[in-house]
Amino acid sequence: MNASPESARLAGAAPGDAAPQRLPTAGSQPQAPQWTERTGRHRLTHAARGATALERRREQTLAEWYGPALAPAEIAAHRAGPRPLADLLDEALRGIRSGDASVLERVCSLWPALAGDDVARRALPVALREHVLTVEVANATWRYVLEREHQVRLRCRLREATAGAVAEIRFVPPGRALGPGAQ
Repeated sequence: MNASPESARLAGAAPGDAAPQRLPTAGSQPQAPQWTERTGRHRLTHAARGATALERRREQTLAEWYGPALAPAEIAAHRAGPRPLADLLDEALRGIRSGDASVLERVCSLWPALAGDDVARRALPVALREHVLTVEVANATWRYVLEREHQVRLRCRLREATAGAVAEIRFVPPGRALGPGAQ
C-alpha cells in the first residue's frame, strides 16, 4: 500500500520514504508486550494498584490512536496474558535460599550455647541473608549492650559454628528483620 505524498509529509517522512509503520492490531502479536504492562505498582493490592501517571499517559495515547471503541481491546492485546501458577511458584522459590534456611535453623538450635542463656532469652536469630545474621532484640538497652560488648565475641563464635556461613551479625528491634525494600 503506497502512501500519498501528503500523508507522508504529515507523518514527518520525506517524499521518497516508505509509509510509516502502524502499531500491531488486536489479532497480531505485539513485538514488546511489556511496554503496556502495569508494573509500576505491582506490589500493591486493590485500589492502590491503579495505573501510574506514565501508564495512564500510555493508555490515553493508545485510546487516542485507536479511538474509544477499539482502545480497550487493543490495550489488552498488547499486554501479556496470565502466567501459570507453576511459573510464579518457581520464581518465588528461586528467591528462597535453602542453604541460608538450613544455616539459620542450625544457628537457632545452637543459639543458647553460642550466646549464653541470658542473651538467648532476650535475643532471637530471625533471618540470614548474604552471610548477615539478623537478631531481633526487644529491649533497646539490651540491643545497645549486645552491639557494644558482645557483637565481636558472638561473630567469632558464629563463624566457627557455621564454617564461615555467618560473617556478620546485626541486632534490630522486633519486626525489622529484613529492613525496607526487602522481598
